[in-house]
Amino acid sequence: MKWKAILCGALLTVATASPAFAVVSGQLNLDGGSNQVTVGLTTIDWNPLGGGTGGFVVGGGTNVTCAGCPIPIGSAGTIKDLPPVPVADFMTFAMVSSLHYDLSTVGPGSANTNCATANAVGLSCSPFVGSPFVLTFASPTQTTITLSAAGIARDGTLPNSNWSGLFTAQIPNMTPASIQTFFGCTPGMGVGGCSNLAGTITNTYSGSFVATVTEIPIPEPATLTLLGLGLVGAGIRARRRRQ
Repeated sequence: MKWKAILCGALLTVATASPAFAVVSGQLNLDGGSNQVTVGLTTIDWNPLGGGTGGFVVGGGTNVTCAGCPIPIGSAGTIKDLPPVPVADFMTFAMVSSLHYDLSTVGPGSANTNCATANAVGLSCSPFVGSPFVLTFASPTQTTITLSAAGIARDGTLPNSNWSGLFTAQIPNMTPASIQTFFGCTPGMGVGGCSNLAGTITNTYSGSFVATVTEIPIPEPATLTLLGLGLVGAGIRARRRRQ
């Protein structure tokens, strides 16, 4: 009966083997820290101004799993200015060089472009038709600007993951209507209906994103199959010797 025990052990090994790969998943929180972002009608410049990139700090509550993870909370990262979209290596991490967040899309914004109607807590608008930014009335002295973003997270293993979430900035002493007025945008029109195309607003920011795996392959199938067949073969040979 020993060969049966060996066979059972082989099948159990194949069935319970731990995956030998890593995939990106979990929560990523960003804290701009002392860094700021400068937002125009069609541009996002993560400070310092110019240069094409800015910085962020990995925020509390981050629990990303990946090859090389965890990402230390409080560690630094680099983020690329926009446009263009899409962009590879949109967010990278100083302490986990294998981890890359590529940006695929931003937006959409709000269907409402008459920001004068966004005059109570929770009401929102976008400054022009097609804008990816959503302006939400937080109080008479504060507006929350959000930008939804999504893309692919990768760490050198397969499969890649999808990530999505929001960048957020709190703008003091402005309402959605006053922001729309600042940029000179006419409700119901595209960016061509804005007169202050060079205008910008600068403030600190934060971000919160979730990466999810849509498909997980069987880990190293060739290796596990060979292992199982090898053990089964050993069991058959042991049986023949007994006979």
